[in-house]
Amino acid sequence: MTTEVVQQGPAIIARVQGRVDAYTSPALDVALATLPGAGQHLILDLSGADYLSSAGLRVLLGLAKRARAEGFQLRLSGLGPAVAEVLEIAGFVPLFEIRDTEASALAELAAGG
Repeated sequence: MTTEVVQQGPAIIARVQGRVDAYTSPALDVALATLPGAGQHLILDLSGADYLSSAGLRVLLGLAKRARAEGFQLRLSGLGPAVAEVLEIAGFVPLFEIRDTEASALAELAAGG
């Protein structure tokens, strides 16, 4: 698993590639720990993620809690069928603002949404 982080407009975009499982989720947790910075929002682009385990769900849940506590907007984007199914089965879909693409999430945040 790799995570590429880029700044674009009002958001930090973290692009995840590969498997998010018990072995790789600690690295994802560390990569996201200081994101976003003050006055920024976060888009977690999962279009390159092909697997999400319960350990990955834990990271996402922690991120959602932090977004609420720290007051930044969080969007998930680009969920493939396997990742979307895991989120749905776990009952996590209502916890997140999910957009089809990184571009649509970015446009929404840029418009103040």
